[in-house]
Amino acid sequence: MPGGDRGGIDVQALDEATGSDPEFMVELLTEYIACSQRTLEAIRAGLAAGDATAVLEGAHQLKGSSRAIGAFALGDTLQSFEQTARVGRPPASLVAKVEEAFSAVRSHAAQLISEAT
Repeated sequence: MPGGDRGGIDVQALDEATGSDPEFMVELLTEYIACSQRTLEAIRAGLAAGDATAVLEGAHQLKGSSRAIGAFALGDTLQSFEQTARVGRPPASLVAKVEEAFSAVRSHAAQLISEAT
């Protein structure tokens, strides 16, 4: 995993993804958080309804977007979640781990946005 990860986002990877443009970083993180929260809600709804397709699609989407901004630990957690969901319902402990990792990323993103504005 690349360096610079403090609280969920690898800052060096994020800097590379945004071309060191602070305005773009703020825009990207703001959009990531909004979209990711909707995706997590869809995953929760899929779990509640027993809709494996919705769960898998949401986990896959969130995994990719998380890795794209440098949230590698969340991406790895979502990969485990996705693999588990392919063979059955993920255990509550893994769902909680995804929620916890996303919370760390969301907090770190808010901090980075605050520092850039």
